[in-house]
Amino acid sequence: MQLNKTIDIPMFPLSLVVLPGETESLHIFETRYKKLVNDTFNDNKFFGIPFIHIDELHPYGTTVRIKEITNTYPDGTMDILVEGLKVIHIEMLHENENQNQYDTATVKILPSCQPRDIIPLIEAFNSYKESLHEEIQSTFTDQEQPGIFEIARHLSLTELEKFELIKLEKSTKRMRYLINKIRLLIEINKRSDQLNNEFYLN
Repeated sequence: MQLNKTIDIPMFPLSLVVLPGETESLHIFETRYKKLVNDTFNDNKFFGIPFIHIDELHPYGTTVRIKEITNTYPDGTMDILVEGLKVIHIEMLHENENQNQYDTATVKILPSCQPRDIIPLIEAFNSYKESLHEEIQSTFTDQEQPGIFEIARHLSLTELEKFELIKLEKSTKRMRYLINKIRLLIEINKRSDQLNNEFYLN
């Protein structure tokens, strides 16, 4: 996938965001999307999942590739496992008048650049994991330099929060968004601990 260049790809609008590197199970039952799966899986091609929220199709989403068709059923429906690849911006949607055919779109592949200094995000994430009082198995070191989306996948973001993240095209803004989210989660965990302590003391 060439970054910042426009390409035409199949579209599968959904009310979810599959972040780059994230995997998601999908149940396929509409005729047009069964065709999309067959067209892309056999040739190892990717397709786009633009985000839908409150019946509105937004111009941002991600490309995904089918990793596996996990189940097929007698009625032709199927379960698939997809993996997120790149963030996209829809330049033009090409709607198909035939309801049995999927739509396509001209999209721009957006770069997934790293900020020059990701250490503040790593430190914030590690502080968050410590606030959970868990065995910290997914902390990162400064030398590992994980990607922004790799850290985001560990934060249990809502679909709307994922969308807010991907539509920020600058890596510095994405990092700031996640740091602010992490700070909020840490405060929530602190308040939860305080309430638990007050409960046991009374």
